[in-house]
Amino acid sequence: MANSKIHGILSAVHGLLNSYSDSELLEASRYAGLSRAIRTALHALASESARTRSSLGSMTAGRSLGQSEPVPRAAPRIAESEILACLRSSPYFVSTSEIVEFAKSLGIRIQRSPKESKDRLARKVVRAITLMPDGRQSQIMRELSASRSGQTQGWIDVIKTSRDE
Repeated sequence: MANSKIHGILSAVHGLLNSYSDSELLEASRYAGLSRAIRTALHALASESARTRSSLGSMTAGRSLGQSEPVPRAAPRIAESEILACLRSSPYFVSTSEIVEFAKSLGIRIQRSPKESKDRLARKVVRAITLMPDGRQSQIMRELSASRSGQTQGWIDVIKTSRDE
């Protein structure tokens, strides 16, 4: 099978995991007329969804598989490159320790090696952010954008001043 087809299949599976909560996938598995294989696949997706969300800290302690909170879906998916660009221009990109602290504030645990670059560490954080629900991604983007607006405004002022001279 061609790599593009494999990537397409995996992309569709991850799309399902990002679009539907574990309880919604379980509810779909109870639909009448499904084959046993499809029902089993939906159960597997539901457990993977719950595992992924719990590893990101989005599920609260004490909740079981069928009792997760609904996932907000108001905002469209945000491109990984867009998140990375915002993180690079934020004050969190000053050092690796700042990036790790930012990740901790989001509930993301990042393994860092001593010689790891800021860019590589930022990419790890961005990959974890892209696994989060859309609403949470939008919230993080707003936070990153707000943290960099002062610096951007400063550069705009410099440019305007130099044009006026």
